[in-house]
Amino acid sequence: MSETLKRWFFYGQSLILLPILRVMFRLRIRGSRPRPFAQGVILAPNHQSWIDAPMVQQAYYPFPITFLMTELYYDLPLLNWYFRAAGARVVREKGPSVAGLRAARDALLEGRTICLFPEGEITVDGTIGEGQRGVARLARRTGARVVPVGIRGAIHTYSRVQPRLRLRPVEVSFGRPMTYAGNADREGEIEFTKQLMARIQELTES
Repeated sequence: MSETLKRWFFYGQSLILLPILRVMFRLRIRGSRPRPFAQGVILAPNHQSWIDAPMVQQAYYPFPITFLMTELYYDLPLLNWYFRAAGARVVREKGPSVAGLRAARDALLEGRTICLFPEGEITVDGTIGEGQRGVARLARRTGARVVPVGIRGAIHTYSRVQPRLRLRPVEVSFGRPMTYAGNADREGEIEFTKQLMARIQELTES
């Protein structure tokens, strides 16, 4: 599918989904949506539920997000066409661990906005877990801006805590963009990650 068709598909489905999500989950959006950046943008939200990705995408409208997915979900027969049309990038689950970072790096170098959950998995109790260094590593290597994103309320909709879908209010808050300026080593990435997670925590509490 051409980039033009993907763009029109994105706008079309967003015009349908956004009003639905706003009504069903009383979706509230706080903070300024960061505009696309030449070196790419990394949206870094906490991970509360299985509906976090569509919530962040609709909150970020009118700008598209490139999501990375494993083939476990990307190759689902009834949804593969949607993921391809939405511009998702597939990462083979059985491949090397660097494959995901390489796909994310390539998307950023194309000037795209990607979404990565620094915790790496959905919370089991609602608390924000320890962040992984993937976001920091990408920011250091590509110059992409990192935008902390705080999600509140989604844990009560469809999550490990609430495994059945419930219609509850959800809030998505965008923080100020961060630029990697630390040491180009493991310690620098760890420090940046700590700062990022602290900002995400603040957004979920404010």
